[in-house]
Amino acid sequence: MSKIREGKWETITERQQIEEKLIQAEKMAAVGKLISKIAHEINNPLVTILGFVQLYLSEMSQDDPKYKDFKKIEAAALRCREVVKGLSGSLKMPA
Repeated sequence: MSKIREGKWETITERQQIEEKLIQAEKMAAVGKLISKIAHEINNPLVTILGFVQLYLSEMSQDDPKYKDFKKIEAAALRCREVVKGLSGSLKMPA
């Protein structure tokens, strides 16, 4: 009779472990969706900013007084893009 009880106990323990893993997976999926939405919302204006800055830089002389300011904007936007890539990369689950 003790083996049956142990078997039931192991089944209950296994079930609890599986339920905990499922809950954790659901939490991770929710976090992943949130990060994905945030990355998307940041990327949309970022692409526009980078596009215009790079267009202006391509048409601007390096002697232009505004050139350094536009280069700073470009550098900041590129840095933001890397942060977003890092967030998106953190969504990948280990195998």
